[in-house]
Amino acid sequence: MRMIMGLDAPSSGGVDINGRPFRQLPWPLREVGALLEAKAIHPGRSAYNHLRALAESNAIPLSRVDEVLGVVGLEKVAKKRAGKFSLGMGQRLGIAAALLVTPMSCSSTSRSTASTPRASAGSAPFCAHWPARVAPCSSPATS
Repeated sequence: MRMIMGLDAPSSGGVDINGRPFRQLPWPLREVGALLEAKAIHPGRSAYNHLRALAESNAIPLSRVDEVLGVVGLEKVAKKRAGKFSLGMGQRLGIAAALLVTPMSCSSTSRSTASTPRASAGSAPFCAHWPARVAPCSSPATS
């Protein structure tokens, strides 16, 4: 995933997304939904404000924020500081951030390490909430 997103360089070859390297995409967060680090959030921000900032900075409709919070089951804690979230809740917030976009495909590189059944379900079930044009998910949990 890090190579796909241009964060690490492959020893040979390359990866294109919609015919371009990730770094050349005009609106990368509008084309690629990815979860690299579940707790990559400002601990003082609420879950809602974290997603709102991502949506506003990428011209994604704010209606998606409430929608994805509902998809991952965080709507009841949306106004709470994300820094107080458990690992599983942080993972779900990360999945919600990836779901803000409507990418052409969905991929995850790691299995969930959460201790609750809802959190440990992995990212694959959440991909079903993307439009029908999205390719099937690929993750270690499902493949």
